Amino acid sequence: MTSRPRKNPRSTSRPPLSPDEFARIWRLGILVVMTIVLRVMVAQHVNFAGLPGYPTGLNGSLYWLWPWRTERMVFGRLLLVMVLAVAPLAVAGYLAFGNNGLAIRWRRWLAISLIVISGFAMQLAAVFGGDGDGSLDRVGLVVQSSAATSYYTDAAKLVQTGVSTRDLLSHYPQWLDTFIGHSQVKPPGPMLFYRAWISTFGDTFATAKSAGLLIAALAALTAAATNALLLSLGYDADTAICAAMFWALCPGPIVLLPELDQLYGLFTCVIVGAWAMGLGRGGSTPARASAWGAAAGLLMAIALFTTYALLVIGFILLALAIVTFFFDGNAGRRRAFLMTASAASAFIAFYVFLYLASGFNPIATFTKILAIENHNLAYLHRTWPNTIGWDLLDFTLCSGWLGCLLAGMFLVGGPNRWRSIKTGWIAIAMLAQIVIIAVAGVLPSEVTRLWIFVLPILAVPVGLELRQWDRGGRLAVFVCMWILVTTVVANIQFIVL
Repeated sequence: MTSRPRKNPRSTSRPPLSPDEFARIWRLGILVVMTIVLRVMVAQHVNFAGLPGYPTGLNGSLYWLWPWRTERMVFGRLLLVMVLAVAPLAVAGYLAFGNNGLAIRWRRWLAISLIVISGFAMQLAAVFGGDGDGSLDRVGLVVQSSAATSYYTDAAKLVQTGVSTRDLLSHYPQWLDTFIGHSQVKPPGPMLFYRAWISTFGDTFATAKSAGLLIAALAALTAAATNALLLSLGYDADTAICAAMFWALCPGPIVLLPELDQLYGLFTCVIVGAWAMGLGRGGSTPARASAWGAAAGLLMAIALFTTYALLVIGFILLALAIVTFFFDGNAGRRRAFLMTASAASAFIAFYVFLYLASGFNPIATFTKILAIENHNLAYLHRTWPNTIGWDLLDFTLCSGWLGCLLAGMFLVGGPNRWRSIKTGWIAIAMLAQIVIIAVAGVLPSEVTRLWIFVLPILAVPVGLELRQWDRGGRLAVFVCMWILVTTVVANIQFIVL
């Protein structure tokens, strides 16, 4: 009679954690702890900047304070609408990363569409459940406010007095002296947008409200544009989807409806994306490289007709050209030269045509606006280099804090986070762009509003980091971001009427 072998009690024990598993748990733990701490600190209006009597650090900078809410809205209403608004994004995550029967291509297209819908819905939820009285009328009130934007106010005056578009453009530097607020420091694009809307639908509250809702819809499309940007840079579809979902959950584009700053991220995506296509994926022939270069130059010209803030992304365009120059050999060098020449030609051609057609002088306009900006900055006492650290701190709020944390994790992770040496250097250049904007001091203070166009750039290293996380980890990230953006909406007011 043989005895039954005794079971080894260690045979069923779990093997020790691998370094990758340990790193994932460690990163997730940091994320959750940071979310809990920030949630409590924002809800309690904690001042961690160390300045007694001046609550900065979590709600802006020493030079621009986003005020805490003094009257709390019905939190149950806000929570309900924010849950409904994020639901399409949750479905998008299941479609993009889950196992289902749909073809991969259709799953990704549907996921991107749902992310855009969710981004639009969360903007409306922030107004409906946060700033407003349970309606969307606040959108129209902000548009019509001469203090909040002033573009609509000045455009309505031009329409009422019968000023033609040609008269406006041909004497635009002189017209700047008659404008108020933000209109004085912007090229004609914002004014013409509202002028066209008023001329078509009349100067009414409904017109103002519909213009604001259009801004929200166009801003939501930046999620799809961010996805396309990462694909054009050579990253895979999962990285691009992660970046798009990150954009949709950033507080900056959600809480500032209906500011035109929400739209400028679209320009960042299409300009950098066209440039990247010419240098890389789409630039297999000189003709295609020239065509993409001309597209990038034309898009940059149109963007600068709307805001001069986008001048700063010239660093990214230069960095991409340098990376191509060094990594793609002689063919890359030829593409870089062709792209630069065709982009410059298209840019100059746009403004020459505009001058001949309307008399608009871009140099005189830029000079006049620069003088007004310098005067305003002197009056506001936003002193450089003291603004550098405060601007970077305010940008963490714009990105929901966790965006900067994830980008930092990407840096700490080193080359094992990179898809290749070339694409890794591209991501590093994206982070350098953010620091350069702060160091240059060209867009100081109000960073949560002014730097929204930078978020697609931050989305590159964030997407690369999240690409390394499993589905559960990504879900935890997006849930934490949703918790923080809801907390921000509930406690901080960004547009005061």
